[in-house]
Order: sequence, then structure tokens, then C-alpha cells
Amino acid sequence: FPDIHVASGSRQCGNLTYLLGDFFELSAGFAIGCIEFRYRCDPVGRWRRHRVVNMSEPPLKGLTVLEVGIAMAGPFCGMMLADYGAEVIKIERIEAGDESRNWGPFFPGRVAHYFAAVNRDKKSLALDLKSTDGVEVLRRLASTADVVIDNFRLGALDALGLGYDSLSQLNPGLVYCSISGFGASGPLRETRANDVA
Repeated sequence: FPDIHVASGSRQCGNLTYLLGDFFELSAGFAIGCIEFRYRCDPVGRWRRHRVVNMSEPPLKGLTVLEVGIAMAGPFCGMMLADYGAEVIKIERIEAGDESRNWGPFFPGRVAHYFAAVNRDKKSLALDLKSTDGVEVLRRLASTADVVIDNFRLGALDALGLGYDSLSQLNPGLVYCSISGFGASGPLRETRANDVA
């Protein structure tokens, strides 16, 4: 951010203008990897670097996460863990991949904007979870993973022998995060939902 001088009563940062009214100072910040940049806008509208924090290690470095999810909630959760340094292995369907690969708009080469955003910094592995070989590969990965994220329909992975009860027998310390639109009980528990929250 270079120093930017703007008319009184507003502050500008990049293409964003903030109307401040009676506020004297505005702070902004962003992070790239493990470097955090902090800037402060002074009373005359100039952005000054306030501090830079360089963490020596990301907080989740060394954590292995298996993301067995599609579309929104599972991949979004995996994205946040990857942003904090976890090794996230995204499990996708053979040939079709995650359905969000087909959600436009697209970058050149037909890479979907949403897919690229929520799957940054992840590894990807295509498995056929309807085959015994695919299930066995996922069970082997789960035996050494720290976390499994699942956002399939309630009971879908249990039916394949990949639910918490099965995988926790292989790996008692496994954290299993099962995300659903309407929870594990109640009248809508088996209804599919696409949302990040």
C-alpha cells in the first residue's frame, strides 16, 4: 500500500473507500501465508505500515486432514485448515471430481473460480468409494490422519464403512467432523444442503 491522500471525511485503500465520519484512525490487515501485514490510516488519509508479524511456523503445520466432501461446506472447512498450514488431502470422485469444478464463471482453461478459491493449497486424490479398493485406500489414509471432514448426506459414509465408528477403531485419536445442512437429528436430517455455514 503506498501512502494515499484523499479528501477529508473518507479514507481509500486500493479500490475501497471508507467513509469515516468522526473516526480518527482506521486499521486494515491481511495475511499471505504466514506473514501478516498491518496498516494504519493516519488522520490525513495516508496508509502507513504499522507492523509485520512473521510467524515461524503456521499453527496447524504437521496436521493431516482428509477432506471427503463436495461443493461448499466440506471444502470451505478444508480451505480454512489449509490456510493455517494443515496438509489437506481432498478426496474426489474419479473422472467427475468435485461438482464445483463445473460451476462458472471460469478462468482460462475452464478452471472454476469457486473451485480454485476453496481448494487452494490442497492435494487431491481421486478414489472410487463405491469400490472395495477405493474404500481400503481411504481407510489406510484415515489410519494415520489427524482429521476427517465429511459433508455427504447423513449416513452415506457409514454405509461404506467410512463413518466415525469404523475409522475411529483404526485411529482412536481421529477427529471426525461431519457437516450437514440440518444436523444429525430432526425431520430434515437426510435433506441435502449446499451452504458454507
